Amino acid sequence: MLSRVSNLNGVKNQFIITENTTDIFQSYETLICEIHHASAFIIFYKNPFEYSATTSKHFLNFLEFETGRKYTRKEVERWIKNGNTGENFLYNTSFDVKVIS
Repeated sequence: MLSRVSNLNGVKNQFIITENTTDIFQSYETLICEIHHASAFIIFYKNPFEYSATTSKHFLNFLEFETGRKYTRKEVERWIKNGNTGENFLYNTSFDVKVIS
């Protein structure tokens, strides 16, 4: 069930969709990423840096908004390569990472 839709930091066409314990980042009409807090799981619909530079920037802002920490492109690309954040990400747990192409 859809709980809430809001703009990411007030930016037009950049959305955070909250469904229960999942936060989804959407740019325009494209789903970019889901963070499943309850199950410690992140889904990328493809490498988030394969989108435009602007969408990639907003994606990193989304991660900061969700976690309270700035992450670099290099860190996220390492997660995608390794399939796991390998660090305390949210709620003192590491997240499993999946890329759906």
